[in-house]
Amino acid sequence: MSLATIPNRLPEWLTLLIAASMVGLIGWFDFATGWELSLFVLYAFPILVVVVSGGQWSVAFITLLCGLIWWLANLTDNPYHTSWGYPVAAFSRLFYFSSVAIAGFAVKDRREADKERIEMLERTRDLEQEIIRVSEHEQRRLGQDLHDGICQEIAAIGFAAAMLNKKLAVDSRPEAEDALEIEALLKKTASNTRDLARGIFPVQMEEEGIEAALKDLVETMNSVQDVDFSFRSTGEVRLGNPSVAMHLYRIAQEAVHNALRHGKPDWVEVRLDGSEDGLKLSILDNGSGFSKTWPSDGMGLKTMQYRAREIGAEFNYGNLAEGGADVSCTLSKHALPRRNHDYEDTIRH
Repeated sequence: MSLATIPNRLPEWLTLLIAASMVGLIGWFDFATGWELSLFVLYAFPILVVVVSGGQWSVAFITLLCGLIWWLANLTDNPYHTSWGYPVAAFSRLFYFSSVAIAGFAVKDRREADKERIEMLERTRDLEQEIIRVSEHEQRRLGQDLHDGICQEIAAIGFAAAMLNKKLAVDSRPEAEDALEIEALLKKTASNTRDLARGIFPVQMEEEGIEAALKDLVETMNSVQDVDFSFRSTGEVRLGNPSVAMHLYRIAQEAVHNALRHGKPDWVEVRLDGSEDGLKLSILDNGSGFSKTWPSDGMGLKTMQYRAREIGAEFNYGNLAEGGADVSCTLSKHALPRRNHDYEDTIRH
């Protein structure tokens, strides 16, 4: 009999009354069938009923009641001829009833602990999802503010510098060269700001897909880092949900930053390989790789692992045979999101 099938919403007094009635009924059958057909195993049922819905004192009462009823039911019809035989048998039955009660409490405590652990994991998962959602929202807002706000203001200042250069050039003023230099610096600043905005939130993710975003990431890193970055893609993959593409992009972004921070490589390669089996994202480098002292429980790895779990992908990391690190995220075709009417991101290579 499973504890899950026993009603656990009844008041304790009603549960105790039901259990006592069950004990009485079992005792009557035990008395009617005689010693040849022992029904002592059935006494476990009322004990388990009280274990689920009652407290320790209620269980103790029902356990003692079971022992007393069994004693009375078999007192006049038992095979023992010595004065101590029947009491020993009664004690063994009481020990059995007590063991059932203890085991029932152990199972109940285990079920409650499992339930609390599952609830805690669900709360943790919900919190992680909320943190990721808020983080993505804030990064998107910041990226849009940089692109639509500061970049436009810098462009306006650059336009004013260009107009100033023309006015100064008409009068053959030497300050015209300074104005021209200011305009060039502003253009460079605007370009760097746009690259920063795309790195914070790749706007083209929703327009052109994961491939374009990864290409842009590699181009941006090539412009700001003294490391040879490259991007390679093969195969064909369809993504039907922009959040999956965003998770893959963030995994690549974090892996690239980890390689620069910990590996000190000369080159980093980002690969996107599509096949009939699914999609594989790989970030390879020729740096120092993962060492024993490298924090395997660091926030970067945890974040990448969490993002991979969110999209049903397999996340792996390790060292290449020739030296360097290999970080990969494999999304099987069964885990790939289905196409929807709101969005379809198609990568064709």
